[in-house]
Amino acid sequence: IGQQLAAMRLEILWIKDRLSTETDEDMFRSLVNMTLNASEELKQICMDLRPVILDKMALAATLEELFKEFRSGANFNIASDLSHLDDEHLNPETKINIYRILQEAMSNIVRHSEANDVEVVFKREGPGLTLTIKDDGKGISGVESMGSYGFGIMSMRERAKIIGGDFAIESVPGKGTLIRVTFPVKNK
Repeated sequence: IGQQLAAMRLEILWIKDRLSTETDEDMFRSLVNMTLNASEELKQICMDLRPVILDKMALAATLEELFKEFRSGANFNIASDLSHLDDEHLNPETKINIYRILQEAMSNIVRHSEANDVEVVFKREGPGLTLTIKDDGKGISGVESMGSYGFGIMSMRERAKIIGGDFAIESVPGKGTLIRVTFPVKNK
């Protein structure tokens, strides 16, 4: 896609040399802007596929940065217990998927829950870890009967499956939502 966008840009620049009217100039500017916007959006999508921050920091520190971003733009408190996270026991794919699950859950809380408090806890359970994300928001009506759920919840479920984990969601209207992801970790 990036190569196609670059080729389009070159073609547009070639056309520019042959413009004759003001309408042609306006059309040219519009095409250039669309191409540049598409290129920037593609670059952002590619960067988001693998959060670079995970290469520089441990998962717990990366998640604290994520929480800091959400705290600055949201009207709820975030309490977290990340003490059971140990990068030594997590492969890169697991770290990325846990990061994305939390990112999606937090985004859903911002967009839909009207929560005052959010709690994120990692707890060692048997051969794995359990991540719980709990909010005191308005809940999701009919979560049990939603089938495949919305795209965000479906994405979290798929990411849990990719890392060999289980995903569960419980919600009571007016009482909040609880997301639980249980996943295996490597032994020492």
